[in-house]
Amino acid sequence: MAAMIAQGTRKLTDTYPSHHTQFTPPLTTHVVQDSPDSDSEGKEEEDLNLDSVGSLDTNDETQQVLGRPSKTKAKKMTKLALKRAKDWRERVKLFTDRILGLKPDEFVADVLDDRKVQMTPTDFCFVVKWVGQSSWQRALEVYEWLNLRHWYSPNARMLATILAVLGKANQEALAVEIFTRAEPGTLNTVQVYNAMMGVYARNGRFNKVQELLDLMRERGCEPDLVSLNTLINARLRSGAMVPNLAIDLLNEVRRSGLRPDIITYNTLISGCSRESNLEEAVKVYNDMEAHNCQPDLWTYNAMISVYGRCGQSSKAEQLFKELESKGFFPDAVTYNSLLYAFARELDIEKVRDIGEDMMKMGFGKDEMTYNTIIHMYGKQGQHDLAFQLYRDMKMLGRTPDAVTYTVLIDSLGKANMITEAANVMSEMLDSGVKPTLRTYSAMMCAYAKAGKQVEAQETFDCMVKSGIRPDHLAYSVMLDIFLKVNETKKAITLYQEMLHDGFKLDHALYGFMLRVLEEKINWKSLKE
Repeated sequence: MAAMIAQGTRKLTDTYPSHHTQFTPPLTTHVVQDSPDSDSEGKEEEDLNLDSVGSLDTNDETQQVLGRPSKTKAKKMTKLALKRAKDWRERVKLFTDRILGLKPDEFVADVLDDRKVQMTPTDFCFVVKWVGQSSWQRALEVYEWLNLRHWYSPNARMLATILAVLGKANQEALAVEIFTRAEPGTLNTVQVYNAMMGVYARNGRFNKVQELLDLMRERGCEPDLVSLNTLINARLRSGAMVPNLAIDLLNEVRRSGLRPDIITYNTLISGCSRESNLEEAVKVYNDMEAHNCQPDLWTYNAMISVYGRCGQSSKAEQLFKELESKGFFPDAVTYNSLLYAFARELDIEKVRDIGEDMMKMGFGKDEMTYNTIIHMYGKQGQHDLAFQLYRDMKMLGRTPDAVTYTVLIDSLGKANMITEAANVMSEMLDSGVKPTLRTYSAMMCAYAKAGKQVEAQETFDCMVKSGIRPDHLAYSVMLDIFLKVNETKKAITLYQEMLHDGFKLDHALYGFMLRVLEEKINWKSLKE
């Protein structure tokens, strides 16, 4: 058994070479996405098309007939705009495909130096964006290639694009470096500040987002609603919600002279759902109605989710049944949120019924569905059924994702099945799925529960080496281990790192640390 565990840990170490409580399952099994994506590609494309229309010569005698715009002229403008839109899409797709088709030992310059069509600055922005959806490294290579060309003028849109790509790839350090060395004229725009704030927000770095917001104002760059929505998202990710936080954040938006929009409200309700904070979610929903902001399907999905997470499956089902009367039809997220509500209560029969309804409505079981049911079986201790579902999932062509593996590792770890948990981690690495912060935390919790300090520390080191920043749980688990085995120097060093990253210990662990240190000091005095 020890050999099998060591093998799993060794695979982690091979993947990410090392250098010097309780786990909550991933929310993506049942919660609406963390916050609506403010990166509106559609809006960018629309602006590009409008630019094409605006470039036409509209000053002819047929522009108006009886005081109305000429329909013929309008049709010509629309056709040309559509043609130009098609042209830029073809150009961008051509270069994107060629870049992503490069072999590891080939360079982006091999493609871009051999351009046979004229590319605009906007074209290059979309190349970076589209390439970045598959490979942030290649997108960064395009960005750096451009900046080395004498004919290229750095612009805010490109800077914001590369920052967004790096943020989504969890490459905060690189994003900070590019942001820091950007030219002042390019840097001081709302678009760029918002992109950089988005990088910090993804990691819950609320203080950094607040600093950037203050810097914007100091430099005379007025934050917009995207800026405030990003600040809200960062705050909700940075730590637990305090009473009335959601309403305070809404009032902060209004004090800035802005009106909260649907994204503001959905971000807040989704944050409440993550924390199972029904009271705050209801306050936000009521504020939304009071200010005549029309809820959308995302809003209802988030509310169904928070009801389900708070053990109110009947309320979740009631809202589900009201959707059609409100002009909405359930989507896969709606069904999965409702399914989670009953899975949480271990109501297998109801979960089966909802799954059948999904199938009848044309929604096949997706990864989220499988993850929720696997988690339900794990909580019931029916690990054979959980594994069977995991195997069925793969056999039916559904690819287990990081959540699937994390749920299995978490369930097995809580059941003290450490060997099996380590094996699942090995399968995850073999399949090319990268462990997430929650995966590492689940594995560390499993090792900690089994008293395997060395394996837990190796897992922690691998996580850090892979570029993932520890959260409160990861720090707390490792600190608890160090204190229990009397590794006080390591504990103090880790505690300092924890404080530096903006995390504080809970009262119980802090008290434990003080007692251990006090005993250490007393023992040292006795020896002397």
